[in-house]
Amino acid sequence: MAKPCYQCGSCTGGCPIAKRNPEFNPRRIVHRFLLKREDKIPSSSIWFCLLCHSCVERCPQEVKPSHVIVALRNKATQEGDVKEYMRDELEQICLTGWSIPLMPAISKRREALGLPAAPSANVEEVRIIIGLMGLDKLLNERRERRIQG
Repeated sequence: MAKPCYQCGSCTGGCPIAKRNPEFNPRRIVHRFLLKREDKIPSSSIWFCLLCHSCVERCPQEVKPSHVIVALRNKATQEGDVKEYMRDELEQICLTGWSIPLMPAISKRREALGLPAAPSANVEEVRIIIGLMGLDKLLNERRERRIQG
């Protein structure tokens, strides 16, 4: 996945989040990942990434920092370390098939522009995929917490 990184900082220099949030530093995340020091990466920092992949485009070594971050997110998810907003989004996807609900204003705008209606998602298929990935456990834990609290 990650080739030798010589810590040039191109990934961080071109990152829109790193420009606004000093806690997020793709170069540092990749460095600690390559040193197998993932325990030294603040767990919140991996969730700041927008996955815009500007770091991938800029890296002269083709390290793919955003791919490293996805791998770290996957590991965190398996360990149950998921931010609440990600659980909200997962629940939205499970209910509608979309991460962002289609608003009536968007439908009207599409119609005014002569565009076809936005396609509907196959919610049952989405739920199957969520189940196969084991993400349904996160939703069940969340529902249990709501019932208890």
